[in-house]
Amino acid sequence: MNTWLPAIDETKCNGCGLCVAHCPTQAVAWRDARPVIVQPERCAYCGMCEDLCPQSAISLVYEITSARSGAV
Repeated sequence: MNTWLPAIDETKCNGCGLCVAHCPTQAVAWRDARPVIVQPERCAYCGMCEDLCPQSAISLVYEITSARSGAV
């Protein structure tokens, strides 16, 4: 299970639903009229929710990087 999860700031969230509609693993869903990571084991930590959020209410705690082999 992925232990890193995006943080959702409820004070910034305007409830637009983009994160819920576009989560590729359906880890985010509505609960009490707000998006919540309801299935953390499904979260791929892909960053799509963070990129889509027009209010910057979602943030990834750890930066996603890629390793390159043979880099000069």
